[in-house]
Amino acid sequence: MSQTYPPVSPASLFSYRPDIDGLRGIAVSAVILFHANVPGFRGGFVGVDIFFVISGFLITANSLREWETGRFSVVKFFERRARRILPALLLVILACVPFALTIPNPLQSRQFFESVLYVLSFSSNFHFWGQAGYFETSSELKPLLHTWSLAVEEQYYVLFPFMFLALVRSRKAAALLILTTGFVVSLALAQTLIQSGHKPAAFFLLPARIWELLAGVFCALAYRGGVNTRVPGKAADFLAGVGLVHVLVSFPVFNDNTVTPGAHALIPVTGAALIFLFSRSGKVVYRLLSNKPLVFLGLVRFSAYLWHQPIFAFARLYANGPLSAWVMAALCLLILPQAYLSWRFVEVPFRNRAQVSLALSFRTAIAVMTVLVLVSTTGTRSYGFIHYRFPEDIASTYETVLRSISYDFEDAMYDNGDCVFSSMDINVETESRFARCVDRFGPATVAIGDSHGMNIYNVLAKTEAFDFLLGLAIHSHQAHKSYAKNWYRNQVTPFVERNEEHIQKVIYHQTASTFWSPRNDLSVGTEPSTLNRSDVEKVARLMTDLSAYTKTVWLGPFPDYGHNPVEAVFDLSSRKMAKSAQENLALLDKAVLESSQRRSFRYVKFADLYPMPESPFFDRCVMFRDSDHLTSCGEKMVAEWIAAHETLNALSVKNAEATKGLEAGS
Repeated sequence: MSQTYPPVSPASLFSYRPDIDGLRGIAVSAVILFHANVPGFRGGFVGVDIFFVISGFLITANSLREWETGRFSVVKFFERRARRILPALLLVILACVPFALTIPNPLQSRQFFESVLYVLSFSSNFHFWGQAGYFETSSELKPLLHTWSLAVEEQYYVLFPFMFLALVRSRKAAALLILTTGFVVSLALAQTLIQSGHKPAAFFLLPARIWELLAGVFCALAYRGGVNTRVPGKAADFLAGVGLVHVLVSFPVFNDNTVTPGAHALIPVTGAALIFLFSRSGKVVYRLLSNKPLVFLGLVRFSAYLWHQPIFAFARLYANGPLSAWVMAALCLLILPQAYLSWRFVEVPFRNRAQVSLALSFRTAIAVMTVLVLVSTTGTRSYGFIHYRFPEDIASTYETVLRSISYDFEDAMYDNGDCVFSSMDINVETESRFARCVDRFGPATVAIGDSHGMNIYNVLAKTEAFDFLLGLAIHSHQAHKSYAKNWYRNQVTPFVERNEEHIQKVIYHQTASTFWSPRNDLSVGTEPSTLNRSDVEKVARLMTDLSAYTKTVWLGPFPDYGHNPVEAVFDLSSRKMAKSAQENLALLDKAVLESSQRRSFRYVKFADLYPMPESPFFDRCVMFRDSDHLTSCGEKMVAEWIAAHETLNALSVKNAEATKGLEAGS
């Protein structure tokens, strides 16, 4: 027999609910165990999605209660948010500073101080969006990476009170239409970004996340409207149970292929919503979520969330490698007392106006933030206070290395704003710009290849010897790789064929390392292996095909450095080019030269263009950013040498006309 429930007042509807704290405890535990790489929690990152739904629900519920009792204030709203977030956040950042100053690698110190400046401005989500993805190994070494979610929430909080006032003063139908539109558009944007290969943008940015917060808003409105009171007790408990299952199943099932906040996130988000609406006092789900350990975790969840990533990251940085399961378990246990202490003696007092006045809160926050800004600005500019931590000769070399390697590879692609430019896609824009440049300068030189080809395009551009140079090189796109076949056979070759009268020369360049089977890892001293001549032949066939339309040059690989330039600061023997790389290169050069003698393309050894020095370390520049890619200043050094010694002639093709109509692959 169905049971009905009497109307409930707003005050009781939005009174404290321990089951929601229990849900918070589950969510923060999942996030921590995910970052600890605990099996069964590869989808623990969805705990953050649950946090967003809870925030949307509680902020809206509390604001509705205050509005209905005439106590809502924008100023008080922002004060509560500041009291809620800033004290514990500033404490954690302050505690991190001494550890950041003693990280063995000053580059990571510098990156920490740089991230502090973004955290303090609540824009760290933009900062980390521009860096390695959340699921990359390097993310484990960023002590403040987790603050991206605080930035998203704070950006939402800036908008919320004004959005709230506008909606409560609107007609109900209009308000629901606006909220529904925002929800649908945001979810569609998130899914579109993920499917189009822009997962980091979907993950880190508010526009793709706001639908999760709005899901909480809808729950608060439905709860206020008494939806939960119109569902019979057993049915409500069943729905709450379904919601809990949705939440719990997400943790082991989700992984980096089910990146939120796309459509997959509807599973944990719906689960949280069902718990908000149908978990009732005394019922099974309510009792499960209201048990004391979970409620305790829920109460300290903010401090636990703040502490866990710095503890894990600094431990990994000091260990300079992965941590054992026992160490990770000990670190997880360390988080609990840390979280309790900062919750009990920082969070709780600062939230209470009777204990800590607004004036004291404000002065304390300003003082701490000023210190952090000064220290972080200095730490960023001084490469992690490098000259205070090392002898001057080491510090100077270290600074040169860090200055040389600290840049974004793709952003550093040369573009003179005219007809020397690169593109990773032969699209309408590329074709249009190419056509305009043909009209002005005649035939172009086109540079293709992999990431080493990107280096060579930049070198050629920086010689300033070309009026018209197009770069069509892409990371990891070696012509012998099966996944690169579409690029070269279906895009580059047809482009060259269409424009054979407008292309003077094609220059191909790629790394040497992928021609060896198995691939050599020179940075750890692997012995030379067998040259894969079938892969060499695949590239040679592409060169032959391209030479049917224009002059084609295969510029041989430059030798790999073979070491980590940062580690080489302390290891003088590692400052020289790896001999094994040069020996392998000599074998490859010989094999391709023999093959090219029977073909219509020309092979040019890199040494004919530029003789690589014994050491890539110079006073103002280190030529390699890692074991095998040139730095931006290294590209410039090579370009200036080539221009001064006029070695571009090495790339000339002796025959005046490219052989036409050669049979593909001949």
